[in-house]
Amino acid sequence: MFTDFYVSQEIYIILIQVFILTFLIPISLFFLLLSFRKVDSIMIANINQRKIPLITNIIILFVLVNKSITLAKYPELYMFFIAAIISNVLCFLAIYIKVKASLHVLGISSLTFFAIGLSISTQKPIFYIISILFLTIGFVATSRLIIKAHSLKELLIGFIFGILPYIFLWPMWL
Repeated sequence: MFTDFYVSQEIYIILIQVFILTFLIPISLFFLLLSFRKVDSIMIANINQRKIPLITNIIILFVLVNKSITLAKYPELYMFFIAAIISNVLCFLAIYIKVKASLHVLGISSLTFFAIGLSISTQKPIFYIISILFLTIGFVATSRLIIKAHSLKELLIGFIFGILPYIFLWPMWL
């Protein structure tokens, strides 16, 4: 699907950059924070321990959209990462009013609404993928409730924080 728009080498380079900046660096930072006892576990249940990871994620995503994923070159990915920055900022600000959002639900709901926007933007129907993503939101939310990682309120906040940036960015994007 995307090879219609970009050459394969370009796709690999972007995938590598995104993988390094959104997976390798954050996981390395997590183990660093764990070793300095700034976080207790991978669950980061303590709301105050979420500050450093969220701020770091905001900075990393900001670097990504300023140095690699530009609006002129990759408008869809640019909007995805701008929405991710906004979602992370919302979660960070919520910490100061003692509100915890489910980052898992936030992530999957963001991906779902990105897929909807991508389908509209490229005018290529990806209904099966969108349907599977909506099911995945339910599975993720249910699993977070079952393991008692979040309350229903925290799941709803995560969902809202995940979709709000897209609703506001779609007029600029689509």
